[in-house]
Amino acid sequence: MRFLIIILFVLFSSFTGTTQETKYKFETVDVRTPTGWNIKEIAGEVIFYEDKNSHTISIVTENKNYKMYVKSKQLFIRQYNYLYTLIDDDGAESSVRIIMENKCNDYVEFYFYSDRPGEKYFRLCLKKT
Repeated sequence: MRFLIIILFVLFSSFTGTTQETKYKFETVDVRTPTGWNIKEIAGEVIFYEDKNSHTISIVTENKNYKMYVKSKQLFIRQYNYLYTLIDDDGAESSVRIIMENKCNDYVEFYFYSDRPGEKYFRLCLKKT
């Protein structure tokens, strides 16, 4: 009987589609320079959103709002890192590397790589909200 309930729950979940949104906040943006990290006091949040039709990552600050669509996602189990390839509405591609401390998603290091001028490479230290 218990096995049947589990199967019904799994089938119901797959047909209804699950929506998942996870929010993180950050206090600083660490910009990579040839001599190290330049830390800027810019606060904001990163929102991971996924449903059956879309998967996005948004970076929101007081002055900017980037919404990028996940083109691909890979998990490297040994280091427990995720690598995302993203594309925005203008067709520009970016990549994100996410490092989880102790295989826990409460604190995350978020490395952003882009070909956009002025946004080549930065790091966000995220805390789950």
